[in-house]
Amino acid sequence: MQKRSKNIWILLLVFTVLLFVAYRARAVLNPFLLAFLLAYILYPLVEWLERKRIHRTFTIMALYVVGLGAVATVLFVGLPLVVDEGVSLWRSTFQGDGFVDENKDGVWQKGEKVRPDLDRDRRWDPSYLSRAETWTKRKIEGWNAAHPDKPVEASTLLEKMNVLLKENTDSAAETGARITTWVAETTTSALSAGWALLQYAILVPLYMFFLLRGMNSIREAAYAHLPGRQREQFVHVLHRIHLAMSSFFRGKVLICLAKGVLTAIGLALLDVRLPLLFGLIQAVSSLVPFVVLIVGWLPAIIFVLLDMGMSWGTILGVTAVYLVVEGLEGFVLTPYILGKETGLHPVVLILSLLVGGELFGMFGLIMAVPIVSILKILGQEYLLPPIRELAAETGKEPATS
Repeated sequence: MQKRSKNIWILLLVFTVLLFVAYRARAVLNPFLLAFLLAYILYPLVEWLERKRIHRTFTIMALYVVGLGAVATVLFVGLPLVVDEGVSLWRSTFQGDGFVDENKDGVWQKGEKVRPDLDRDRRWDPSYLSRAETWTKRKIEGWNAAHPDKPVEASTLLEKMNVLLKENTDSAAETGARITTWVAETTTSALSAGWALLQYAILVPLYMFFLLRGMNSIREAAYAHLPGRQREQFVHVLHRIHLAMSSFFRGKVLICLAKGVLTAIGLALLDVRLPLLFGLIQAVSSLVPFVVLIVGWLPAIIFVLLDMGMSWGTILGVTAVYLVVEGLEGFVLTPYILGKETGLHPVVLILSLLVGGELFGMFGLIMAVPIVSILKILGQEYLLPPIRELAAETGKEPATS
């Protein structure tokens, strides 16, 4: 018994040292962790194809070819389309359409060529900022007409804005210096990031290949070294952890992609411009629960108001698209893809990502959800049962004479 306790303490010490070394070497381990995560996500497909009597090495190489094709498609087809929509949004916001001023009066007349016609409606449209300014002036004029005793002067608002600008003029030089320093630091960081990206591009596929080849051996070795008496319970716990991890990583990615595609299709059917951009925003924002209505729906509504005016049919249609997609996630996608093994409350998920990223950077972002999910499952299996037993105990107070 004493020898067993000594071995347990030695194992705990070794595990603690390994965790410390892993944290200190997180920059080196990040490519391996990413490769392990990708291998973990792809392994069920490799295993399924192997059951179809397709050699594992051939399967892995085929996955590499498909993956490279997907990356190339995104880079050379999808990315230019999204960038083009982003540039169009920028121009629509700050520049508006241009036109050939044939009569040199500075005002667009019907018949004059619109170039560039950002929304392709064959008529000149001012920038969104100009439209917002015009709308604000109309609202002020309407207020003044309805409340002649409390008029609001647009010039007064402009004067207040100028005062605020003048108050901050003294710090302009300091701000410029900060911007210069930021540009220099950003350039250095960009070069470092480029080198790190090159390392990821080389190391992650290499690590993935060997992990996918040896995943069975890793699993069998782990099971073989479990304590014999508690092996059945350990296997049960590990299976729960596996279900939670696979549900989160594979399921969440599939759900985000599905929501992005459905949103883009719905907006395209409503003739809303930039559907790919808003679909991408929907997919990315869906990684964090409850923010999609702020990051996804609200910008889409503001865009429709600026681009189409008070078009209630389109506004209601866009709202319906987002509500339907959210409903599909809650009642169809999440139960079907994630099942009941997602494991973490949305608040816990957000906090774990924030704390992990703040403390350990990329290492923390990669490991936050797995660690918290594992801790929850271990607590449910080993900590809660004795607590419940204590809570269920009832003792009789000693009788008083």
